[in-house]
Amino acid sequence: MTTVAPAYKDRTTGLVLFGACQIILGLVLLLLVSTSIVARPATPPGVEAPNVLSTGLLALMFAGGMIWLGIGSIMFRRWARALILCLSSVALVMGLGGCVILGILLPFMDEMMRRSAEANGQTLPPEAMTAIRVGILFFAAVFYVAIPGVLVLFYRGRNVKLTCEARDPVPRWTDRVPLPVLAVALLQIFGAATMLLMIPTYGRAFPLFGTIVHGAPALVIYVGFAIISILIARGFFRLERWALWTYLALLLIFGLNSLVAFSGSGLMAYYEAAGVPEQQLKMLQAMPMAAIMRFGAIWGVGLLVYLWWLRRYFKPSEVPPVIANG
Repeated sequence: MTTVAPAYKDRTTGLVLFGACQIILGLVLLLLVSTSIVARPATPPGVEAPNVLSTGLLALMFAGGMIWLGIGSIMFRRWARALILCLSSVALVMGLGGCVILGILLPFMDEMMRRSAEANGQTLPPEAMTAIRVGILFFAAVFYVAIPGVLVLFYRGRNVKLTCEARDPVPRWTDRVPLPVLAVALLQIFGAATMLLMIPTYGRAFPLFGTIVHGAPALVIYVGFAIISILIARGFFRLERWALWTYLALLLIFGLNSLVAFSGSGLMAYYEAAGVPEQQLKMLQAMPMAAIMRFGAIWGVGLLVYLWWLRRYFKPSEVPPVIANG
């Protein structure tokens, strides 16, 4: 029996154009990181060198990922389409959350700019404040919402999917797992990388249910969480239920730990123990941290609901067969 391939509109041109745009964005980010290193060889005032290093490494990871995925899109690889769709979906959700955080922080940012200008004997006119605010909002709208949103709309299309499958007929590793599950697995890998990148800046302390763990034990906790995240990602990729329930349990424990550890002055105590410079501590103290943490709690509840919805994709635990007597 001959299998007839489904009809579709060829989207090779779009895959090439979108891939080229991602490569360009990756190269621009790479250029910005390189330029900042060359133009500012010294550590900025009030910012520790490890903090700059962690931020730079994270930016390089993003730049390399965009270039790699852009090349995959140009080559019509089905793994590239799956990864771009998953990552852009995660970026869109996180970007929308970032816009909410930005809305909370805008009044604080206005006040900080005003104080900085007054400290230098200057006055920011209302027009300048408005222009800065519009620029920040425009940047957020483009990079937090528009770019990931356009990528989601394009790569989720049926014709794009069928074009990649026709041009790349060999099943790839991304075909083994549903995309909603793959997105969480990728989020776990990103979380592990972020946890390790936090070590140079915050690795000397870890908040644990109202106490602060210092030194080598704190480092062990950071590395331990990174390893657990990788193992959970591996379990998600294999659709193993233990990974889903472990991740749910860790989120609940993390949430409870944050509630206990960061209540009252606990958050500032942690930043002080982590060695955050005094100038940054003053800025953090002035931020509306309570509102940000409330939004973080809402975000966590949404993630728990999503994980509960994902359980339909996971294999049931294997039960040994019952052997009848006689």
